[in-house]
Amino acid sequence: LSFALMDEPQPNLALLFTCEEPTSSSSSSAPPTRPPPCPHPGIHVGYGGCLTVDNLRDELLRIAATVNDPKRPVWVDLEAGLRSDAPGKNDEFDLGKVWACIRIIFDLGLPRPRPSYAAAR
Repeated sequence: LSFALMDEPQPNLALLFTCEEPTSSSSSSAPPTRPPPCPHPGIHVGYGGCLTVDNLRDELLRIAATVNDPKRPVWVDLEAGLRSDAPGKNDEFDLGKVWACIRIIFDLGLPRPRPSYAAAR
């Protein structure tokens, strides 16, 4: 199956690599390991898990080093890291965290994604 996917990948084929949050019994504070993307340029990849406003800058740099190709687009899924738990705000999407992440991305000067068919519509 994987060889057939590599030969003629569909334009909507994507892989999401995720990591697990460290358990409370784990004393390791090592950053999560991120695998390199599939070598086929037509297969899109994303990275998720363990991403928060507090570690986004370091993790984006780590992901960029793992991908090691400035022209290879990848995405990150950090929705869980954009939620807040506070009195009266149980698991609420936090726009303040969203703006902080946007600022981090712009401050890093990451390449902007190229226009897509969906964006042109």
